[in-house]
Amino acid sequence: MSLKDKIWIPNVLKLKQAWRTKWYVRWAVYALPVILVLGLLSGVLNFFSSLINFVSRVLAPAFATPTGRFVAFNLLILIIVIFTWKRAKKVICRLFGCVALKRFLGGISAMARDELPRAIRDFQKVTKIGKTIDLSLAVPEYPEILTAAHVKLGVCFQQLGDVKKSTYWIETAPMKDLPPALKKDRDACRALVYDENPELLPETVEKELKETLSRDGKNTGLLRALRERLRKAGNVEEAVRLQEKLVSSASPQDISSENRVLAVLLFVRGRELLAEGQGKKARTILRRAMEVGPDIPLPFLLLGDLEAEKGNIAKALSVWGQCPSLPALERLEKAMCGDREAGVKAPAIPHEELLTIARQFPYVGTLTVVARYFFERGDFRRARNSLAKLLEIGVVDHRLLKLLGDVERAEGNEEGAQKRYLMALKSLWSR
Repeated sequence: MSLKDKIWIPNVLKLKQAWRTKWYVRWAVYALPVILVLGLLSGVLNFFSSLINFVSRVLAPAFATPTGRFVAFNLLILIIVIFTWKRAKKVICRLFGCVALKRFLGGISAMARDELPRAIRDFQKVTKIGKTIDLSLAVPEYPEILTAAHVKLGVCFQQLGDVKKSTYWIETAPMKDLPPALKKDRDACRALVYDENPELLPETVEKELKETLSRDGKNTGLLRALRERLRKAGNVEEAVRLQEKLVSSASPQDISSENRVLAVLLFVRGRELLAEGQGKKARTILRRAMEVGPDIPLPFLLLGDLEAEKGNIAKALSVWGQCPSLPALERLEKAMCGDREAGVKAPAIPHEELLTIARQFPYVGTLTVVARYFFERGDFRRARNSLAKLLEIGVVDHRLLKLLGDVERAEGNEEGAQKRYLMALKSLWSR
């Protein structure tokens, strides 16, 4: 056996627990020095002995009568009732605390399953119990349960769209000695409720959102709410900065949707810079929008149109072609041939630029648009050459054949034009 096994060492933790939970342990500790002092002072003991004898001689006649015995019996019953009530009160409070904790956990589970009416009933039951007893003492495992129930009720009513009830539960939540995490949740919920309250001034709501974000800068709900506020107010630059924070903290499942929102905001910001005359900065932002949102056609469309307005049709087509959802050929046709319905004519395009387009994009649609451009400009020879390239590689399309017939008719070859038109009809019927 070791020395530790031979020597008895008291368990300090158990002694501390007994001191906190057992009332008779505390009384014994308090009474021990008094008894020791009385034992050392025999005169004091004699005094207390004389006092007890005096009291007994005085009370003895009273117990000899029925009235005295009745009063003594009732006093004894009263003392027992008071002692029992104090003990029973603690037990009853503990039982109510267990019920409140069970209801609170049931409400959390119901919220996770999107059963908001059931969650509201459970949390309201917790608040009713909190009006009867002190839940901070009845539930020592979670003394902030009443405040948490108020916050959860505010969240539930906010999700249901009831702004008034949500505001009521948030504002009536007890705020004494709250842990930092619960205080952040309460402030965040209050700011989001204020954001949905139409009766508040926009300046007040924006100030509340910014102050709450200064204390909890990673709250995605607050970031989205403030972003929308700033976007609607026209402060797109600040909205872009907040969206970048959302993108950096987004989960793998949400990163795609957050990038799309960022691409749209960058497009709006680029358009604003163009209106202000800052073309270089606008192009930089639009290119970044193309990188973060490759499936959003707006930045591709605007940047391609800017290149087309400068006469860089090949660059414009390269930009339009990077977005699969953007009809690049339609944009190319409008840039080169104008908009017939709107009566808009496109400016003249240098021959070198057209050769660059045909060389870089030797596709059916591209060459057809180039041929149409030459045809509408009266350059029938080059239009025929562009169409002949398509025929050489074996492309037979009714639109190509019709355009070739238009070229034959414009050159005065009516017989050749009719032949091309018949070939176009056959190609269309055979599809």
